[in-house]
Amino acid sequence: MILRKSIQRRIEFWYELFNIPPVEVINGNKDHYVGLWIKPWYKLNKKNPPLPVFQEMLNAFSRMYDEWDKAFRDAGDPYDLQLWIYDEHMMDSQLVCAGVEKAGDRRTNYFHECLEQYKFQSEKYKKYSHFDPDDFEWTTYEVRDYLFERTDELSPREIRKLIKAGWHEETAFPDTEKEEQSFWRIYDFVWVGRKKS
Repeated sequence: MILRKSIQRRIEFWYELFNIPPVEVINGNKDHYVGLWIKPWYKLNKKNPPLPVFQEMLNAFSRMYDEWDKAFRDAGDPYDLQLWIYDEHMMDSQLVCAGVEKAGDRRTNYFHECLEQYKFQSEKYKKYSHFDPDDFEWTTYEVRDYLFERTDELSPREIRKLIKAGWHEETAFPDTEKEEQSFWRIYDFVWVGRKKS
């Protein structure tokens, strides 16, 4: 597939909009992020773009990573810069800069630990222009979808149906006044990439 010039212009416009970050926003361990907000794929019902389009987006992300890295480094506050690439829901992918306590710290509280580390799909997301998957150190995480609403009102039969449908039961704050039952299932897997120094 050859990219249409209109798509390339949209990606370049998106890059120009977000490649200079407001560096002060990460103070106090806050974070700043930007996602793949390009129509027609990013709208109410998000869908994945064709792979060549996503490769072009990864190219823009990689360029933006370098711009952000320089801007946050020059600002002097400690930060953890991460590229998130979702496995199934590619349109959820983001570039994230997290404020941290000291240089070298890593923020890992966004997702759940993945016990099995899946190899990054270098055969799918190949080296392309500015993006080279081998430039990054990748870690796999679980992205979970939670069900909280009315879980206290569920009958044992409804709970069995949820579990059969792939939901896992979890109790938060057990044996306290805040004890709360919830259910979760894996929504996706995400690769969190940090450029190697």
